[in-house]
Amino acid sequence: VDVFSMGTDASPVDIALLAVEKAKAEGYDTVLVDTAGRQVIDEDLMDELKRIKEAVSPKETLLVVDAMTGQEAASLTASFDSAVGITGAILTKMDGDSRGGAAVSVRGVSGKPIKFVGTGEKTPDLEPFYPDRMASRILGMG
Repeated sequence: VDVFSMGTDASPVDIALLAVEKAKAEGYDTVLVDTAGRQVIDEDLMDELKRIKEAVSPKETLLVVDAMTGQEAASLTASFDSAVGITGAILTKMDGDSRGGAAVSVRGVSGKPIKFVGTGEKTPDLEPFYPDRMASRILGMG
């Protein structure tokens, strides 16, 4: 996976915009703009997310949620969806003891789908989300 970087002194908005421009110029059809992690709602960081979204006009805006947060995921999801408008979510740390409370919270609060789950730290550990598997996990059946 190629990574575009401008260092830590550049504006995140500029980095995202120039990365997308470079990707288009080089024929890439997919660009992932990974922003700083946010477990606490911070107005300055939310404004930054809004500016990035306006600058690059993404087709998808996915919120990455730590599955271990459980019901806390509800307030986080509601805040992000209200501020920037998410199109879906990715649940991480699904290889742990989480039973699925975060999944129910994300879907219930936002109405948006969970698109992927992370079961590790490497690229192959990102898998499509299957609701039936999550239901079995929540019910203690798998």
